[in-house]
Amino acid sequence: MEPIAGAVKPLLLERLDMSTSGSGRGLTVPRKTTRKDKVRIMKNYISLTIATVMLAFSNASADTLLVSPVSTNPVPPFTNWVTAATDIQQAVNAAAAGDDVVVTNGTYGAVNVDKPLLLRSVNGPRVTF
Repeated sequence: MEPIAGAVKPLLLERLDMSTSGSGRGLTVPRKTTRKDKVRIMKNYISLTIATVMLAFSNASADTLLVSPVSTNPVPPFTNWVTAATDIQQAVNAAAAGDDVVVTNGTYGAVNVDKPLLLRSVNGPRVTF
């Protein structure tokens, strides 16, 4: 079978970089990394590192507030068992967003938590009500 005169031949498609950097015509050839590129890349790495460190330390300032129904001297900020809050609501009210409120064994009343914090029991729900 002979080809038909004027028939369209299949095109060979090549992968081209269609970015507008370089020649400005929409097609570029790979180029060597310049000093300016290296500086830009290093700035991105530094920015990412700083952001990661800030994120890691953003929660490092979280305090731990303690609650014990037998505390004899409840004094804010409730950071040790001698000055622990006697009621969970006292500690929640004194806590900042992201703080931990740790409750020891005992029976407590209802609590209204209106901020993001971690509320946990020292010995679990079987001895903390």
